Amino acid sequence: MFDNYEVVYIEKVESKLPFRLELMIGGHVPLHCTAIGKLLFANFPSRKRQFLFSVGPLKRFTPNTITDPQELESSFKKIRKQHYSLNDQEFALGVVAVAVPIKDEKGQVVAGVSIQGADSRLNAESCLKVLPTLYRSAEILPDMWKLDSGPVGGGTDS
Repeated sequence: MFDNYEVVYIEKVESKLPFRLELMIGGHVPLHCTAIGKLLFANFPSRKRQFLFSVGPLKRFTPNTITDPQELESSFKKIRKQHYSLNDQEFALGVVAVAVPIKDEKGQVVAGVSIQGADSRLNAESCLKVLPTLYRSAEILPDMWKLDSGPVGGGTDS
């Protein structure tokens, strides 16, 4: 989810494979160069995107990091059209990811779900193969975050 100009991870499932990116629940990553970050950024209203661009220069993490606002806007248009976002070693060399949106009751993008892995195991083609699973997860996750009549931690006594 979006938090203070970054993405904050609120849940994760660890791979059993030996190489994995250590992202902690509550940990923050940049908006402009992560799959979920770009997905959220792309779906912000234009004014909010322009404000975020005006806050300061975007940090380059790898040679693949897009830091030019016009180039990012072009990629955001594609993300909005295709309803998913790819990250090909933009935040960390050797790491590839794909993210799909989680929407609220009004159809607004409020979060995302992603899968990431080493570029030796995951590439753009294999990312596209996992999209159906990610879309199903994005549909059921909002219901899993709720208890009987409220958000997690905010349920009522029965």
